[in-house]
Amino acid sequence: MENTHTEPNTYTATIPAARLQGLTNKFNRLKNKAIKHDTGLPPTLEVGEVSFRTVPLTRDGVETGKTVGLEVVEIKVTTPTVKIPGAWHVIGSIKQPEHPEEEGNLVYALGASPQFDATAAAWQIDGTHCDHCQIARRRKRHVIVSDGSEVKIVGHTCLVDFLGHDPMGAVLINEALAGMVSETGYDEYEGIEVDVVWSGPGGFPISEVIDTAARSIDHHGYESASKGNSTKAEVWRSLVHDAKPVEPHPDTEAALEWAATLEGNTSFEHNMRTIASRSHITYKDAGFAAYIYEGYRRAEAAKLAEAAERGTQHQERWESIGTRAEFSGRVTRIQTGWTTYNWVERAFSWVDITLDTGELLTWKASRIIDAFELAPGDEITGRATVKSYERYEGQTQTRVTRVTY
Repeated sequence: MENTHTEPNTYTATIPAARLQGLTNKFNRLKNKAIKHDTGLPPTLEVGEVSFRTVPLTRDGVETGKTVGLEVVEIKVTTPTVKIPGAWHVIGSIKQPEHPEEEGNLVYALGASPQFDATAAAWQIDGTHCDHCQIARRRKRHVIVSDGSEVKIVGHTCLVDFLGHDPMGAVLINEALAGMVSETGYDEYEGIEVDVVWSGPGGFPISEVIDTAARSIDHHGYESASKGNSTKAEVWRSLVHDAKPVEPHPDTEAALEWAATLEGNTSFEHNMRTIASRSHITYKDAGFAAYIYEGYRRAEAAKLAEAAERGTQHQERWESIGTRAEFSGRVTRIQTGWTTYNWVERAFSWVDITLDTGELLTWKASRIIDAFELAPGDEITGRATVKSYERYEGQTQTRVTRVTY
C-alpha cells in the first residue's frame, strides 16, 4: 500500500526582529521532532530582510496616541507532510476545551485542502463524534481525514485502527508550528508587548522620550538610576502605559538642540550628543535621553548664576543659593500626590508661592498639605532656604526648602 502525503502548509507573518532568535530556537526543536516522527519532508523556515516600521502603540485595544519604532522581519514557515498508508490523508485536527463548561473548539489545518476550508466553521462548534467507533464523547483531539471525496472525523485513540498508522506526532508538530507563528506575528500590531519595546531595536520617538522626561523632572525632580524610583524607569512606565499629552513640553526642542551642540569633551557628553541624533530610543538608552533635559535645565541655571555674578541677575530670582531669608506672598498652586522611593510609597505636595515682590517660589513638601492648612489664594509669610533656580514653562522660579510659616 503506497503512502500518500498532504501538501505542505505555509504560514507567513511579520515579527519583531528582537524575537527572531527565540522563534528560530523553537522552530529547530520542532524540526528535530518532525524528523524523529518521520513526517516526510521536514518543516522549513525562511527569513526575509529586516526593515524598520513605525507602528501605533495600543493598550487593551485602546490607542495611546503614541507610536513605537520596531525593526521587523518577514518569516515563512512550511509545515511537514504526513505519511499515511492508503488513500486517506490528514487535512486537519480539532482540539476540544479542557473543561466541559468551556465552549468552542480550536481547529487546525494540516496542508492546503478546499474540503477543510469549506467545513472548518462547523467543526469549531461540533466535533465530538468519531466516525470510526461511532461514539460521541470528549477527547483531547479529533483528526480530520479525507480520501479526496469524503471527509471523516476520527478520535485520536481510533487512529491506528482506522488508518493502520498513527500520524498524531506529525499533527501535533503542525499545530505547534502554526501556533508559534500566530503567537509571534504582529501583522496588526495590536497591543505590542512591553518586552519587545523595552529590549528590541527601535523604541519610542526621541521627542516623546524627552517630552515625558521633562514633565517628570519638572514635577518630581531628577532621580539617578541608583535611586529606587529613577527618572529613567518613571519615564519608561509613562511612555508604555500613559496616553500621549495633547501639548508638547515647551523646552523639548531647546533641550535637543542643546544636546546636539555639545562638544563631546567627555564620554558622557559624547553619548548625549549621539542619543540626540537618533530618531527612536530604546529602554537601554532611555537614561541618557532623560538626562538631556536635566542637563539642559542645569546649563540654563548655570547661565543665570553666571549672569548673577556679573551683576545682571534676573529680577525673577529670589535671593542667592544657600541663603535663608524671610518671605511674604500668596499661595498660587498646590499639587499633592504619592511617589515610590526604595519600594516605599511616600506623600508629597508641590506648593507655588508668588511673593509680594513678584518672584515665584516653588517648594516640595514631603507630606500632604490639605485645604485646612493651605489653599490657593491664602496669604503666607515665613522663612525658607534657596536650593536652586529653575525654568518651568518659560518662567524662572526659585526652588526652596526648609520652609517654615
